[in-house]
Amino acid sequence: MLLVLGAMYVLYTPLQSGFQTHIGSVHYGLTALDLSLALTNSSHVVGYGLLVLLVLRYWGDEVRFYPQALILILFFSLAVECTQLFFVEGHCRLRDILANFVGVSAALLFHYVGCCYVRSNGTAGSAFRSWLPFALQVGLGIGLNLAFKRVALAWGA
Repeated sequence: MLLVLGAMYVLYTPLQSGFQTHIGSVHYGLTALDLSLALTNSSHVVGYGLLVLLVLRYWGDEVRFYPQALILILFFSLAVECTQLFFVEGHCRLRDILANFVGVSAALLFHYVGCCYVRSNGTAGSAFRSWLPFALQVGLGIGLNLAFKRVALAWGA
């Protein structure tokens, strides 16, 4: 199911453009402003974080799947950016990939905290493990957005 959803998402940009291609630009610079904009991009941070949590939920909520989930979601992130390069959006930004990596890393950390809580308290915390990472991921996105939005505005974004 996740593979089908991923394929649909990667095909969304070409379908939106009517498969009209043009070569966009690659933005691979990471200035202080780009870093601030990457951390402010809560849709990427939260979206890719929740996506990795869904993948882990599907695979069985085990820590041993972290490397595979990280590689899968980052590969998916690169595929989306490459698709945007050749179709409607016309840009491939390193700061978007950085925001995706921050979201995935935070989600893995939140998931690990949930797993440690369940391990220390037995099975009584399994519901806690299910909702805590999702809540923390959304909270992280809101917090980063509020914290770095002023910095980005001050630097002229």
